[in-house]
Amino acid sequence: MGKEYTEAEMERLARYESYCDLIDVIVTSSKCRRVCAPSLEETEEVWDYSRACVTYVVFDLDATRRDNDCLRKILKLKNEENARLKEELRRR
Repeated sequence: MGKEYTEAEMERLARYESYCDLIDVIVTSSKCRRVCAPSLEETEEVWDYSRACVTYVVFDLDATRRDNDCLRKILKLKNEENARLKEELRRR
């Protein structure tokens, strides 16, 4: 029949099985880290690139607003000048 184990042997086997389970968890965790690490790095790179793009868009938007303000002032001055010239021509 089967071998009868003493209580000490049973405890030793239980510790061994727990140890093997722990080793399995460590190995699985290591494999997961190796697989996940590149994707985490890629994700961080994408975030960095996205931040740079958003910063550029905000900068470009501010520059566009400044340009629009300047162009509006120029148009306003030109319209005022044209109106003044038309008035002078009508007087003649």
